[in-house]
Amino acid sequence: MRTLLAILACCSVTLHAQEPSRLVSTDGRTTVTVQNDGNVVVYQVQPDGTIAAVWATGTVVDAPPPPLPSPPPLAGENQLHGALRAVSVGSPDSHFRHDTGEVLPVGFTYMGALEQRRVNRDEFLRQIAVARGAGYQFARVLMAVGWYPYWADHEVAPMDFTAQDGRRIQGWPDYEQQVVGLGQDFAAAGLQLFVSAGDLQMFGGNLEATAQWARRVGELLNASGVRVAFVDVNEVWQNWVTDREPDPSEVLEFYIQPFLDGYGTPTIALRSANFEGEEIDAVNRWAGDIDQKHGHRGHFEQDHTSAVRHARSFYYDEGEGVPARQLCVESEPAGPAAPLISPVMGPLDDPEAVALLAASNFIGDCAFVYHSAAGVRAWLGTAIDEQPGFAAVPKIQHYLPSDLQSSYVTRLHGGRPESPLTDGDGFPNENRVDLVTTADGRRFAGMVYGDDGYTRLLARVAVRFSLITPDTGESHAFTLDAGETLDVYYRAGRVLVGEVR
Repeated sequence: MRTLLAILACCSVTLHAQEPSRLVSTDGRTTVTVQNDGNVVVYQVQPDGTIAAVWATGTVVDAPPPPLPSPPPLAGENQLHGALRAVSVGSPDSHFRHDTGEVLPVGFTYMGALEQRRVNRDEFLRQIAVARGAGYQFARVLMAVGWYPYWADHEVAPMDFTAQDGRRIQGWPDYEQQVVGLGQDFAAAGLQLFVSAGDLQMFGGNLEATAQWARRVGELLNASGVRVAFVDVNEVWQNWVTDREPDPSEVLEFYIQPFLDGYGTPTIALRSANFEGEEIDAVNRWAGDIDQKHGHRGHFEQDHTSAVRHARSFYYDEGEGVPARQLCVESEPAGPAAPLISPVMGPLDDPEAVALLAASNFIGDCAFVYHSAAGVRAWLGTAIDEQPGFAAVPKIQHYLPSDLQSSYVTRLHGGRPESPLTDGDGFPNENRVDLVTTADGRRFAGMVYGDDGYTRLLARVAVRFSLITPDTGESHAFTLDAGETLDVYYRAGRVLVGEVR
């Protein structure tokens, strides 16, 4: 393995940890008791005869690396079945599935998982257990971050580097142990992993070193037994190996592909996300099949429903109502971490609003990540299960049709004459009735919402449907004949599931 770091000169030999034992330096003066480190750490004799631990991406001298740990057994029914797949991408029935059938993927932001595992593993284990118990399938974790001063004192550092403000950051000597351990803990808890990275300027513009690190992380996670659902570079417009915006081919060649080569198991690769609230034309669609987006967080103050509408902004057009479909991942929506202040949604710390946003993304052919707290820093003092909407978001997948993304293929704003339901008051004050229907127009699902907490639903045809409160699952059934109306009240909105009679 080639060197990623500048290893100390004058080293006489490198020893690899095997089973717990005692190592003796070449001059016989120093012995070290080796801990059970998963056979990842390399022990290196220094010029003074002492032995220092160096993570295995450092160097390998005159010997193959020791075997990585065997994957742990999966946690039975707690383990999400199979690897996540994107199926029939670009076709009318594109959707996500695993080996038990179609799935609406739901995850949560845990960007600081590696740091928290390192400083307080008990709390880390508690939080991933709580998340899995709530119904989350995966977590988005930063595997490297810290070049920007924002992350000061909370870097996730695979090696020594100089931060943007000139601070010299010491790499974690146990970095690889933490990566393997995180993967093992996730697998044991039944969680999959969304691999992310940021601040890759820490590699100082060295693309080859970036690729070596990405490949090694892939190898370590494969050895840990965790299933990786997605891999991305976080907000690549600002997080890359240099201070310029990269060419898409660089992201693929020096990060995504090396990781996939190391991991050795198919996963869904994402290459970019649009900046918060960017107009559609400015979105970087670098992945040819799966889009990634970071949700609109209220930059357009007069657009009171923008956070929800943005969830479908690439796939839903009010004027036409039948846009091209595109499978996607909403990896950083608006939410408790980035409140939207508006009469309808905000701040986005109302569980009803947060859960409605998740429903909006599922209806828009997206996997959804509950953006519980931004970045690494918050995690040391933040318990995920105390944040608004945490328990509600995973339940949304159970309120929607099981074949939602594969069978409900037509998008219809309520103003379209084909829509079975519309607003009897003519869509005042940002009110919306957004539906998706099956190809035959018989079954429909969608949402009713607006900035005044009230919408008068008007049936264009005879329908039967349920109105579901998104954060509680409370459901009420209704039957309307053509021309009949129903007054619907809410804080943020209601989910609709029904059929034409």
